[in-house]
Amino acid sequence: MNYPSGKSVQIGDVIWINEGTQKGKVIQIVETEIEISNWGLAEPGIYVHLSNTAAECDVFIFERHFNDEGIDKIV
Repeated sequence: MNYPSGKSVQIGDVIWINEGTQKGKVIQIVETEIEISNWGLAEPGIYVHLSNTAAECDVFIFERHFNDEGIDKIV
């Protein structure tokens, strides 16, 4: 799985989300058919831990939303 910039998504990446307004950390990549099924999802994506919000939380972002959400690795 790749970010829109072409960089490969890796667990532990610190990334921009929410159109570049928040930072998160990739904690799980879900991309194979078995992983998608085991997580009860319909398509691939990533779980991201947000710690710079009012309450820490984990969110799932579908790969198809990477462009719209401004998902990319912080260099």
